[in-house]
Amino acid sequence: MSVAKYIKRAQVTAIDISREALIVAEQNAQMHDVASRIRFSLTDVFDRADLIFQQQFDLLMSNPPYVPKDEWEQLQAEVRDFEPSVALTDGKDGFKFYRRLIDIIPKYSKPAAA
Repeated sequence: MSVAKYIKRAQVTAIDISREALIVAEQNAQMHDVASRIRFSLTDVFDRADLIFQQQFDLLMSNPPYVPKDEWEQLQAEVRDFEPSVALTDGKDGFKFYRRLIDIIPKYSKPAAA
């Protein structure tokens, strides 16, 4: 939302594996009057990237799950009980999504302008 709100020329593609998260994001986009510049896509980033991203982007941003499975129970209750677990943990070491991002970011980022 922030990119679309503060960079008036930005065209944004927002992906999430959670339909509920996308519904909330769409509501927020409407509230901030940026929905016309955001394409929402129910997408699993672990699917074939060439099917997900059919273009290159100027900027890729992510807020992936990062909490290791063995730290889940130690999270503050107001975090653990409010957020869906899929938003916070990959159920393993917390780095699954980062490894995937390292793989796809070079392929789907536009080259830097000279």
